[in-house]
Amino acid sequence: MKTISSSHSAYYISALAAWREKGAEVVKGDLNDKESLVTAFTVADVIFSTPDFWAPFHSPATQKLLKEGQTINENCYEKELQQGKNVTDAAASTEGLDRFIISALYNAKERSSGKYTWVYHFDSKAKIIEYIQTQHLNLADEMSVFQVASYMANWKYNLKIAKVCQYSASTPAWMALKCFAASRWNVSFGYGRVRVEANATYQYRERLAMLYELLSKPLLARAS
Repeated sequence: MKTISSSHSAYYISALAAWREKGAEVVKGDLNDKESLVTAFTVADVIFSTPDFWAPFHSPATQKLLKEGQTINENCYEKELQQGKNVTDAAASTEGLDRFIISALYNAKERSSGKYTWVYHFDSKAKIIEYIQTQHLNLADEMSVFQVASYMANWKYNLKIAKVCQYSASTPAWMALKCFAASRWNVSFGYGRVRVEANATYQYRERLAMLYELLSKPLLARAS
């Protein structure tokens, strides 16, 4: 088994060391460099791809790459989509590939009939699937789409957030939103004409959709 990495950060070095201990071979590959992926995929029988919206989203360097008037969400959407295309182009050229597995999500904008337009990290992954189905028909025949609501790591992170969700008016809005999604505290927050009262009755999926809709916008949060 091979795992691909282009990062040299302490976190990833530690993670890769754990994979080596399990017997995996670590090879160099860059999601922004299609040719490096072609090389890394050589003699692969199965490829598992997990697109990554959040690494550039949380990177301070991304702010410098924004076009005039572009939000960081839009930039990361474009980046993840292009990286997904690079992966699939490289996978499509891999001789002897038996199965291509990709972690993806549905298109929130289309599924909501245009109601939710800010769930970029869902929509970008859905667009990658569309790209495969229209541009790489042979790869589409060998493709399995793995779709989960959350990885276990996400749940562990959210549990940590829940433990520190007692906040004041100065609490960052993202934490208030997390509390709202978990429905553990009453939260009031708003942006422009959008306002949601957390003590109203909402299904979890509705709360989650609202969270993603508002995430990354300049929110004001207060205890209610």
